[in-house]
Amino acid sequence: MEQRVSQSAPAILLNLDTVLIGVAISFGVFNLVTDYSTISLIASISFFLAAINFYHGKLNLVLDSDYREYCEKRDPRIGLLDFIFHVATIGSFAFMPFFLSSARRYLICHSVMRFADVFLDGIILLTIKQAGLSNFGVNKLISVHRYWLLISLAIAIFTVVMAIPLGTSKSSLELIALWILLGAGVLDIVLDYTINSKYYFARNTA
Repeated sequence: MEQRVSQSAPAILLNLDTVLIGVAISFGVFNLVTDYSTISLIASISFFLAAINFYHGKLNLVLDSDYREYCEKRDPRIGLLDFIFHVATIGSFAFMPFFLSSARRYLICHSVMRFADVFLDGIILLTIKQAGLSNFGVNKLISVHRYWLLISLAIAIFTVVMAIPLGTSKSSLELIALWILLGAGVLDIVLDYTINSKYYFARNTA
């Protein structure tokens, strides 16, 4: 029974991710059109890029045969934590469209998503290590999650630091913070697709 649940978990996550990201992008477009401003435009671009990149990454993850092997060998309690933080990461995107017109609120929501991703990546890395999984595919999985953890942690810390002063004053700091976050997001995507190109474009789905 537990094995069947573990095998079906990736399919459940795939369907859930698709629905959540689809809803998030739809609301993002709607809110940008109905509440347009320079702040909402920059935040929206940041949001759309992050949503597409994260969806692509999680899509490859749940389709990867090494991840399915990981799902089968992990403790069910770890599987629950994995599921919670996976949903928290992707689910955060569903809330972001409602904060695109507020730099501080968008930064806070973005940081929540990044911190959830940090916990998710950390859980997967620790579980793989404890399970003693070791082959080329798993090592590739470890490399990908290590990168995701480090970049998400860095951006999460930045968003929190920038959101604090925005709570007491409205100034050019809002635009500066959003421009830096957008730049960090673009850099993240470039590095992600460069460093992890074999993961994205030579996926093991056997």
